[in-house]
Amino acid sequence: MKILVVDDNRINRKAVAIPLIKSDYKVKEAASAKEAFESINREDFDLIITDLKMPSGKEGIEVLKKAREKNPSSIVMIISAFGSIED
Repeated sequence: MKILVVDDNRINRKAVAIPLIKSDYKVKEAASAKEAFESINREDFDLIITDLKMPSGKEGIEVLKKAREKNPSSIVMIISAFGSIED
């Protein structure tokens, strides 16, 4: 299974990626939506785990849309450090 982990916060990104790598999943990391778009354009992922809010102005929803456009069978999981979607 190929997994893309997208989060601008390195600590949060590693907290998700490292256990997956240790469980023998093929994991690629992206520190921004732009990096995620580049990775999604280059290869197909079975699962994409993305932060909801990123400072670049591009958010997890855009990553979801791009992933679905490229590979409709990809599963996209959106995560957030915020307590609610209004934060």
